[in-house]
Amino acid sequence: MAKNESGSMATLNDMNTFMSYVHSHPAASGALLRTYVEPELVAAFQADASDATSKALVAAWRAHNHIIADGRPPLRKGVVDSYIAMFEFISKQAGKQVPSEIKNHPQFTARVARQYAAATPDSQLQFNRVQTLWLALQTMWAQASPAEKIALRQQWRGSPGQAAAQAQIEKPSTSAQSGFSGQISDEERYKEKLFVDSESRVWMSTWTNPFNP
Repeated sequence: MAKNESGSMATLNDMNTFMSYVHSHPAASGALLRTYVEPELVAAFQADASDATSKALVAAWRAHNHIIADGRPPLRKGVVDSYIAMFEFISKQAGKQVPSEIKNHPQFTARVARQYAAATPDSQLQFNRVQTLWLALQTMWAQASPAEKIALRQQWRGSPGQAAAQAQIEKPSTSAQSGFSGQISDEERYKEKLFVDSESRVWMSTWTNPFNP
């Protein structure tokens, strides 16, 4: 506050707006939004390396997560677990065998961790999107009609190694202003990105794995 009162107040206002917005939606929607925002927020705290509060927040976050690779943001094991679960689910629905390298979960996790640590920050953020995508897929599948499930299975049968990843998520733009307004508090942008029509279908539309499975 002493160093940047206006910026600190902007951040607090952003957080208040954001949390009010999250709590106005069902729990599943809040979880979906959290998995999208969390990696960007942690990366933003990491970028503010000179700020003691940011350092403390990142340290606390790391202590409450199983970190398997450093990066911006660091890679959580839960993100890789989401990729494995999504790949295995889609393979099963498509009637395909899961590749042996993915069946061996510890080996696959170690491989992704090595790739992640050497990747660019943009690729690291993109891979974190898989957790959001997996939540979206589960929601969409639960809401799908029998005919829609048949159509999805047919679609997944069409591309063996790419069934768990399709095109690239369009990331919301950020703006250079105090606080995190450009990243987490633009309520209208998140309505457009996450909750218009079906939150699931938005996230299923455009994602690719930046690493080869």
